[in-house]
Amino acid sequence: MLPFMRHPLPSLHLLRTLIPAIALLVAAHPVAAQSTVTFAVPGAHTTLPLTVNNRGVVAGLYMSDTGDTGAFVRDARGVISPLELADSAGFTQYVSLNLSGTVVGAYYSTSVLARGFVRTPDGHITPFDMPGAGLTLLSGINDRGAMIGAYIDSAFSRGAGFVVSPRGEVEEVTGPGDHIYLPTVINTTGAIAGIAQDHPSNGSAFAGAFHRDASGAVSMIDIPHVPLNSATTRVNIELVHPTGINAAGTVTGRYVFIEWAGNTPVEGGSIGFLRHPDGSVETFALPGSPAAYPWGDEYDDVITGLTAAGSVVGHRGVPGTGGRVSYVLSRNGRGTAVEVDGSLWTLVRATSPSGVMTGTTYLPDFAETGLTLGFIKR
Repeated sequence: MLPFMRHPLPSLHLLRTLIPAIALLVAAHPVAAQSTVTFAVPGAHTTLPLTVNNRGVVAGLYMSDTGDTGAFVRDARGVISPLELADSAGFTQYVSLNLSGTVVGAYYSTSVLARGFVRTPDGHITPFDMPGAGLTLLSGINDRGAMIGAYIDSAFSRGAGFVVSPRGEVEEVTGPGDHIYLPTVINTTGAIAGIAQDHPSNGSAFAGAFHRDASGAVSMIDIPHVPLNSATTRVNIELVHPTGINAAGTVTGRYVFIEWAGNTPVEGGSIGFLRHPDGSVETFALPGSPAAYPWGDEYDDVITGLTAAGSVVGHRGVPGTGGRVSYVLSRNGRGTAVEVDGSLWTLVRATSPSGVMTGTTYLPDFAETGLTLGFIKR
C-alpha cells in the first residue's frame, strides 16, 4: 500500500492558507469488482476509453495490430460501434462526448492534414473544418452543444484556439500575453480551460494554462509550486495541462516540473492540481522512490476528473514498476482505490459528474502481449 499525499498550496491570487497535508492509504478501500465491466473493441489490440457521460455512454480510441487508430462509441447497453471516417488516414485523436451522446474529435485525413468530426447519437458523422485551415482539431463538446478546438491555416503560418457556439458561431480564443490559447475542456456554462502555449517566435517551449469564464474573461492558471527538495535553488514548470472542468468552474489537471540545485536537476515529474473558482490552487502529489527519474524522487500524479459531489479522481505512477494506481478522494478525505479484478494496473481516464468512471485495464501478461481492455464502473 502506498500513501497518497495531498499538498494544498496557497494561491497567488489569495493570501490564505489551505488545509494541511493529509496522508491516506488508498489501497485499503478497493472498489467492489462486481460494479465494473470490462470490454474491448472487436479485433482491436488496444482499447482506450477517454470520455464517459452520466448515462454510461463511453467513447474513446482503439488500436489495431497494424498500429492504426480509430474511434469508437460504446452505448449504455454495451453495444460497441467503431466510427467510420470516410477519408481517414488511419489516426484518430481528441475524442470527447456530451450527455446526449454526441461525440467530437479529430483525425488525420487524406484530403487535409487533420479534420474535426461530429458524430450524432444516431450514428451520423459530419467532418468539421475551419475555413482555410490545413489542420482542424475538435477537443471538446458540452451538454448544450458548444464545441472547442484549435486550427492551423493552410500555409501552416498561424494557429489559434476557437469556440463554436450551439448556434454554430465561431469565436477565436485570445487572452493576455504572447500565447497561443488551445482549449482542452469546456463545461455546461461555456467556461473553458486549456493550454497557453508560448508563441514560437519568443524561443520558449513553455506551455502554461488558462481559464476563460462564461463571460469570456481570460485569466492564467498560476501554479505556486513549493520546492520539494531542500537543495532546490530554482523551479521550472514545463507544462500545465487542464484535463477537466466541472459545472462550478473548478479545473482539474496536472503540471510537469523540474527542480534544480544549481545546474543539477534534483526533483521532477507530474503533480495533479485543482484550480478552484476563486482562483486558488490545490495540488496533489505522491512522493516515491528515486527509481524512475535521474534527479531523485518520482512525482507522477494526474487528476482526471471531479464529480458533482466533489470527489477527486486521478491516477499516479507506482515507483519502480512502470505501473499506475487509480483512486477516488472524497470531500471528507477518504481515499478509495479503483481496481479491476484480475488486472495488473487500472487507469481511470475519465469520470462523469455523477461518478461513472471509465478507463483502461492492463492484463497480467501486458508486458508480453501489450493487450489492454476498457472498463466502465457505475
